[in-house]
Amino acid sequence: MKIFFLLRRLLLGLVLFLMVLKTFSQNLQGSFDSKFSRYQSGQAFTGTSSLQWSDVAWKGDRLYKQIVLWNSGTTSLNNISYTVSDLIQGTQTIPSSNIKLRFAQYANGDPEARSCSEYSTRANQPVVQIADALSAIPVSTLTTQDPIKIWVTVDIPSSAAVGTYTGTIQVKVNGTVQKTFNLGIQVVDKTLPAVSQWSFHLDLWQYPYQILKYYNESHPNSQIAVWSDQHLQLIKPEYKLLADMGQSSNYTYQGSGTWWPINDKMDFKNQWYMEL
Repeated sequence: MKIFFLLRRLLLGLVLFLMVLKTFSQNLQGSFDSKFSRYQSGQAFTGTSSLQWSDVAWKGDRLYKQIVLWNSGTTSLNNISYTVSDLIQGTQTIPSSNIKLRFAQYANGDPEARSCSEYSTRANQPVVQIADALSAIPVSTLTTQDPIKIWVTVDIPSSAAVGTYTGTIQVKVNGTVQKTFNLGIQVVDKTLPAVSQWSFHLDLWQYPYQILKYYNESHPNSQIAVWSDQHLQLIKPEYKLLADMGQSSNYTYQGSGTWWPINDKMDFKNQWYMEL
């Protein structure tokens, strides 16, 4: 009799677990989206959802895509994790380390992506939160109000063999796979030159104090001085990203003036440089 009640309890526990698992699976929704899609805080995915990304790349190329995850349930989903596989074509492999996931964070911005000249005045202009900053820290909670936006980067090695490589990005809740996104990348017999050989001029202006300001606000007990070695090490990874995109020099705003926050009183030292 004891064995009967024990088996019954185990069976009920298993049924309950499967019901919870089914709920997670039903509530977690997702789709690939265009790299050109611009999201505001709370903005829902629209369009036809797809779990398949097919693309064509040169050797030495870099591809971008977005993944959007949303929650169709009534409560938040926690303990979300992500697993990226290798890209495989026969015996050839592009390692998973060549696939990076970065997670969108919000910054103040305009409701519409217009050029500066298209905004005749800033008076009474609404400010919205746009998914603009990218963080390597995975987002592990999915609320019912705001989707998770994931920026996917795939680096194709210059030595990659020609062919179609396939792989997956899995999204898990409590360690159980709930969504599988499929990648199919066709590598053609063309090679992109090394970044150092690119001839176009990329010029994205930099404001190195803003990174420091964000860091100091986030670490009030371990402040870093402006233009110190720690400050330069802090911005180096960000400028490395620029170098990887082809920028060979920086136009860096370093002094107080029209574009500098008037409440930031800094001791500026202009004699420094960073080689990209």
